[in-house]
Amino acid sequence: PVSPDSFWLKATDQTGTVVATAALSVQRSQGLLDDMRSGRLWYRPDRLPDDWSLMAEVIAAPAAGVIGHYSHGGGVFVEPQWRSSGVGRDLQRICRAMTLRCEGLAFVTGFILEELASRNGGQRIYGYPPGGVEPVLAGYWPVVQRPVRLHLCHMPAAQALTMLSD
Repeated sequence: PVSPDSFWLKATDQTGTVVATAALSVQRSQGLLDDMRSGRLWYRPDRLPDDWSLMAEVIAAPAAGVIGHYSHGGGVFVEPQWRSSGVGRDLQRICRAMTLRCEGLAFVTGFILEELASRNGGQRIYGYPPGGVEPVLAGYWPVVQRPVRLHLCHMPAAQALTMLSD
């Protein structure tokens, strides 16, 4: 279940136009692997899409290590003309800092598509450590209604706190 510590952030330019968004949820559950397989990470149980049964099998190894309460970032969108400005990275750092205050948080997580992972986006843009970006799903993903190669970005909350202080 998503906690009250979950939120959306938006960045605006001087005129008030939204130039970037980011979302972060704090999951208070037994772990990421079960939340992915059941759909709870993205949907309420009574709201699963009709094609949920078509979802590709989750590659268990990376997700299985994320146990207990964790934050999960998503919904990052940056308008094309702002993409090299660092606003996406800054929003993620703000989201991360806001969730690290949550009691009992064990991990910080997010997903990126293969295209971004192949360009070192998990580290370069979102600040995940080396070894903290691993393939987790290859095939149909109902969330976007198409086949994808999805990578899990993850790190222990204590490491995320240390990285924020650098």
